[in-house]
Amino acid sequence: MPANSGLVAGPNPGFEDTRVPWVNSIVPLAGARIVELGPFEAYNTWQLEQHAPSELISVEANRFNFLKCLIIKELFNINAKFVHGDVCKFLQNRDEQYDFVWASGILYHQIDPLQLLQLASQRSDRIFIWTHYFDEQCISSATQGHLFNEELNSISTLDGEDFTYHFRSYGMKDFDSMPKHWSAGTGLYANWLTREDIFKALNKLGYKDIKLQVDGVRLDDLPVTSFLASR
Repeated sequence: MPANSGLVAGPNPGFEDTRVPWVNSIVPLAGARIVELGPFEAYNTWQLEQHAPSELISVEANRFNFLKCLIIKELFNINAKFVHGDVCKFLQNRDEQYDFVWASGILYHQIDPLQLLQLASQRSDRIFIWTHYFDEQCISSATQGHLFNEELNSISTLDGEDFTYHFRSYGMKDFDSMPKHWSAGTGLYANWLTREDIFKALNKLGYKDIKLQVDGVRLDDLPVTSFLASR
């Protein structure tokens, strides 16, 4: 929970996250129209709202996380609209343009990550992304390697060029026993892109300016990159 709130929750210091302050130091968020994809437990939403955007919409597909977001909204009177549903369908059904698409911790949970990038590119000239990506060490990881299956990899095409989708299971057969701390996607697997393919896809979508925040570090034995992509 936020410092000085007097409330106690889990040990993850999400409300002290560095991503929102970092982006705000590059492009001020005040007065911006922002759509946030996959807010999880609304800590980035809370931080974004501190900068007084003119509009803040957060779309969450996970029903447990959506309820957590509503709790945070009520606790701290966040001036944001939370929507429960699929982020790609949401973007497909919007005509509005936004100053930012905030996509932290969601790209690597997609079955079709290129679709998410394409749809986000139709809504904004700026996208913030924090994501895991595939590299060869994923396969050899003692803790994560068993979740990747090269035999189930597939090919997707963007602008006439092929991209490899690297299959990663969540290790579950169904969602009947989904734990309430579940933070992943709504499918039983996701497809991961390599770092190089993420940037290549963004380049094809017109994002020529990539400012890196974190790149090449590993979290839970998986590589991470975060950046602000602008046209």
